Amino acid sequence: GFTTGVGTLILTGQIPKALGMSAPAGLSPIEVVGFIGENISLINPSSAALAIGTSVAMFALPKVHPKIPSALLAVGGATLVTHAFGLDVQLIGSLPSGLEAFQMALPILPPVESLPSLAATTFLIYAMTSAESLLSCAALEKMKKTDYRHCPDQELVGQGLANMGAAMFMGMPVTSVIARSGLNVRLNAESRLPALIQAAFVFSSVVFFSDKISSIPMPALSGMLITTGLGMLDPTEFKHCYAVSKLDTVPFLATIAGMVSFGLAEGIGIGCASAVMLHYQHNMPKMNVEEKTGMPLMDGHVHAHLTGSIWHVDGPINFISMFEIDEMIRNIGEQRLTAGATKEHPIVLDVHDVSAVEFTGVEELVNRLIETAEGAPIRIVNCTTEMHTALDQCDPKQQLLRFSKEEPEEAAGPEEEETSGSGGAQQQESR
Repeated sequence: GFTTGVGTLILTGQIPKALGMSAPAGLSPIEVVGFIGENISLINPSSAALAIGTSVAMFALPKVHPKIPSALLAVGGATLVTHAFGLDVQLIGSLPSGLEAFQMALPILPPVESLPSLAATTFLIYAMTSAESLLSCAALEKMKKTDYRHCPDQELVGQGLANMGAAMFMGMPVTSVIARSGLNVRLNAESRLPALIQAAFVFSSVVFFSDKISSIPMPALSGMLITTGLGMLDPTEFKHCYAVSKLDTVPFLATIAGMVSFGLAEGIGIGCASAVMLHYQHNMPKMNVEEKTGMPLMDGHVHAHLTGSIWHVDGPINFISMFEIDEMIRNIGEQRLTAGATKEHPIVLDVHDVSAVEFTGVEELVNRLIETAEGAPIRIVNCTTEMHTALDQCDPKQQLLRFSKEEPEEAAGPEEEETSGSGGAQQQESR
């Protein structure tokens, strides 16, 4: 629910600006809706028209040609219309200009008596920005599926260095944000180049073009962000959660409700708390993984083509299983490296004793297996009906081969038992 909740926050945060209103800072989305209702007479038609026009252009231009820089043209067009017709709308306004805007500051030690409260505040900011950055990365990977997976450690190291650099110039703490990254996804960005271009553009704008930037109308920027927020309101993930387990929708909806009612951090906390409560309400044990050799199926037979390492999973696969999944993937990678496994050697998981499945846990398992396999076949054997359903939702392209435990002979026919190594893998993959 994080992506949907953030999309809702972006929408409600930008709607007052798009309508030409000045809403008080710190309002929750529900309070923003109430503010708009109470001050509906203050709506500026010109602001609303600019925001709607910018949003429509953002949606329409990519359909004309995917390479069109829709954001640049939409905001640039709105700026030209504003000044050509003399529209009475709020502009960005004056900005610091020239190199003198960048003033370095040396750190000083605060008074000793203020250290406890300062430490608490610093830790809170650190925890909030770290959580937002990592959640933004996870949300972006869902918005645009690629082979790349972010490294949480490197993300936080980079964020720490950025904050140290910002502090040297008396800047505010920074964090990864979903809004601009989501915009890059909408514009089909493929690399980190947009971030570098943006940094260079912001620096150059402040130094050389601050007077031009100050003339951009705020409703145009709001319309651009509203488009991004709308793109994040995707019901597909809710449908996936509902298909895997109806209870999975409780943390999903709780996260959104918490964000809408109280704020970003509170919503994340409420969502996590509800998921933990559901986990312990059903007295679910911890997920366990054990490496075995041979594959005893329901009928007790050991199939010759599966005599390598078999990873036997028991217990629940849910969001609390993230650390166990991470350790299993690390062990699989080390085992394959030690054994000299190639792309012809499959990764095999026996899920016969999995007691429960949850969308978040299965999605993480699928993504990590595909990442570590590097093109090698992945076989999930002894699947229950619930496991099949979860895999169908989390792996729609069926990159993981699934075999039902009700049909053990279906997983390996007599002719396959006579083969081993790459030949057996190819026959199983063709099946």
